[in-house]
Amino acid sequence: MTAATPVPPATPAPGATPVAPPSRAVPSRHRLPAAVAAAVATVLAVAAGCSTGTAAGDTPARAAGESATGQAPVTVTVTETAPPAAPTTVTTAAPTTVPTTAPPAGQAVGGSTPGPAWVVTAQAVGTATGAPDTLTVQLGVQTRAKSASAALADNSTRAAAVIAVLKSSGVKPADLRTAQLSINPVRNRAGAVAAYDVQNVVVATLHDIARAGALIDAAQRAAGNAIRVDWIGFSIADDSAVRAAARADAVRRARAQAEQMAAAAGLALGPVQSITENPRTDGYNPAYGYASGAASAGAAAPIEPGSQDLSVTVEVVFALG
Repeated sequence: MTAATPVPPATPAPGATPVAPPSRAVPSRHRLPAAVAAAVATVLAVAAGCSTGTAAGDTPARAAGESATGQAPVTVTVTETAPPAAPTTVTTAAPTTVPTTAPPAGQAVGGSTPGPAWVVTAQAVGTATGAPDTLTVQLGVQTRAKSASAALADNSTRAAAVIAVLKSSGVKPADLRTAQLSINPVRNRAGAVAAYDVQNVVVATLHDIARAGALIDAAQRAAGNAIRVDWIGFSIADDSAVRAAARADAVRRARAQAEQMAAAAGLALGPVQSITENPRTDGYNPAYGYASGAASAGAAAPIEPGSQDLSVTVEVVFALG
C-alpha cells in the first residue's frame, strides 16, 4: 500500500497579493452579535501580531493586505455552536401483570360468588303420625251469688277443692296454673245488677292419659255443679322423633316435585342449594268438652287420645343441570 505524499501549501508569487483562505459562512442561527464578534476578532488579531487600525508613524507604503510585521492578514472565523440539548428523561411505568389463570369454579371475576345459573324451588309438606302421651285439660269453677263477696268466697272454696284433688292424683305443681279469674255483674232486664258471677279457670297437664277420666270425675265431685270442662287437648311430650320423620318426608316430597319440574323442562336435577323449614304447624285438632251439670257417679268419663299427626313444611332449592 503506497503512502500518500502531503502537498505543501502553495507559496504566493513575489509581489502578488496574498489571498486569504475562504471562510465558511456561519448560519444565521449560530452567529454571534456584531459587537461580540468584533471584540473576539480584535483579541485574536492582537495575539497574532496584527493591528486593527493605523498607528501614528506607520508607513502607509505597506502593501495592501500586509500587516505591520509583513505577514499576511489573518482572517478569523467565529462559529457559534448551539448548546447541547437538555437530556430527555424517559420514565417507563412498571408492566402491569394480568393473571392468565381462570378463577376457581363458581367464582366470578372480582371475588363475587354467583349462584347457579338455573334453579328450581319446591315446597312440600311432610307428615308423620305419633301416639299422644299427654293430656291438657282446662277446668273452670263458676259460681253466682247476690253479692260479689259471697260469689267469690263460694268459688274460692270449690276451686281450692279441685286443685287439691288434682295434686293428690299426682299432678305436679309445675303442671298446674291459673288461666283466668273473673268477677262479672249479672244485670236484669231493667239494667240493674241482680247478681255476680265468679269464674276461676285452672289448666292441668296430665301425663297419664289412662287416668285422665277418673281425675276429671274427681274434680267434678269436689266442685259439684260449679265444675266446667272448657277444653282438653292431646300432645306428645317428646315429639322429636315424629317431627324428624315428618321433616324427612317433606324433603322427599320436595325432591320428587323438583324432579318432575326439571324433567318437564328437559333439564337434569342438580344438587341442593338450600333448605328452609317454615314455621311448625301441628296437624291435629284438639277435642273439646263441656259439662252442664253434675257428672254421674258411675264409671269415669271415657278419654280416647287416638293418634296425632305432625306436619312440617320445607322449601328446597335445587340446581338445574
